[in-house]
Amino acid sequence: MVPGDNEILKKAIEEMLKHTGEADIIIAHILNKKVRSITRRLISIFYTNILNLLFGFNLKYYNGLDLYERSLVKKVKMTTDSFAFQAEILIRLLKKGYSYKEVPMYIKKPAEGHKTKVFKIKNLVGVVSSIIRLFFEINFAKNKW
Repeated sequence: MVPGDNEILKKAIEEMLKHTGEADIIIAHILNKKVRSITRRLISIFYTNILNLLFGFNLKYYNGLDLYERSLVKKVKMTTDSFAFQAEILIRLLKKGYSYKEVPMYIKKPAEGHKTKVFKIKNLVGVVSSIIRLFFEINFAKNKW
């Protein structure tokens, strides 16, 4: 999955591809976080920490460039169409025991005036409700996911 906001550098994609086959999932995390606004960084830190706490991981980032075989994603029961879809894929696959490797990457500074749609109320509600539903399903559902 490559985000469509044009922040991913071609070189970063090439570096990620070099790690293909080293684990079931290759997860990118951003090194040059300061190219983003302070608000975006704080929300990202909060989101990552909450997901790590709720699901018992220690990932550096959930919503970046990820590499996984299509066959793995086809096995994932998707319950969201929100911005939490990447987190849902990762969490479900990692909870099933698939291996992962985190790889650092650099991104481009967003274009002047670029506004992310993540912070719209509708999108925030979608993400929060998706994460809550996923937490209860994984931890308390009688029929294992």
